[in-house]
Amino acid sequence: MSLPQAAPDQQQSTTTNQARQPILNEALSYIDQVKFQFADQPDVYNQFLSLMQDFKIGAIDTPGVIERISRLFAGNPGLIDGFNIFLPPTYPGITT
Repeated sequence: MSLPQAAPDQQQSTTTNQARQPILNEALSYIDQVKFQFADQPDVYNQFLSLMQDFKIGAIDTPGVIERISRLFAGNPGLIDGFNIFLPPTYPGITT
């Protein structure tokens, strides 16, 4: 008796979800780092969340979000470098 095989689309979806999991974990970890770094400056953290929302819905483009994140996190090169996880894979990313 053989087990039913998953359709090719289901297999691809499972593989894609597994590939995204480490990226999701890194993204959540990064957001926690930002929250910790600016625990005494909730306005900066809230600006970051607002930027992320605007970027997600397309209200600002990639160069715009890079410029704003670079200004918002000036003096925090680790956070600026860490933001690259949110950029499209084909984009060169932010360097400090």
